Amino acid sequence: MPIRDDVQPADDLNAGFAQACATGYPRPQSVEFANFWAPFGDMWIKILEEVSTPEEAVNEACAAMNAANEK
Repeated sequence: MPIRDDVQPADDLNAGFAQACATGYPRPQSVEFANFWAPFGDMWIKILEEVSTPEEAVNEACAAMNAANEK
C-alpha cells in the first residue's frame, strides 16, 4: 500500500487498493471476533481437502467459535 502521497500507482489494480486504503477503516477488534479466525481457517482446509462437506465444516466452525465465546 502506498505510504507516500508523491507516488502514484502504475496500474489499475494497485490504484484500486490505494483508493480502498484511503477510504477504508480498520476492522473492529474484539475477543469474540478473534475467536472467529482459527475455527473458520480450519473450516476452509477441511473443505478443500474434502475432509468435511461445506455444511459439516461450517457447523463445526460455528460450534467451536460459540464454545470459545461461551455462547
